[in-house]
Amino acid sequence: MEATGVYYEAVATALHDAGLMVSVVNPGCIKGFGQSENLRNKTDKADAALIARYCAAMSPKRWTPPPLEQRQLRAWSQRIQALKDMRQQESNRLESYTVSGMNEVAEHARSLIAWLDAQIKQLEVDMDDHIDRHPGLKHDVELLTSIPGIGNTTAARLLGQLGDIRRFG
Repeated sequence: MEATGVYYEAVATALHDAGLMVSVVNPGCIKGFGQSENLRNKTDKADAALIARYCAAMSPKRWTPPPLEQRQLRAWSQRIQALKDMRQQESNRLESYTVSGMNEVAEHARSLIAWLDAQIKQLEVDMDDHIDRHPGLKHDVELLTSIPGIGNTTAARLLGQLGDIRRFG
């Protein structure tokens, strides 16, 4: 299957857990393969046939799902980042309301920012607890944070996205 959207990993994991061989391929590789066949049709049936031909010709490597604790860490760090992005957007709005003298609306924005700050803080505690419950993650976070300039947030984000950092050594 192609590594597209948010659903491929759940489907690939379910198929893997059912004992099926799964390969997850960069969509650009499939597209390039289709272009090499001079294909122009873009239907689900045509795409499925193209992916099957690609797999038969290229024998992509077997995919193994990331460990559950890594997928959970990725979800924690993505959620924290989403709330931080919302906070930044609301801070920008607060500045606009303040400059334009919309004090009542600015106060509402301040309340929302305070709520977002509390949520971010709680999620960071929850994420730290998650890391502490998994000795491998905890060790890797300690290793990464020993690098100057890498804090817990960055370490968690890296491990959530990249997984086992030893594979790069």
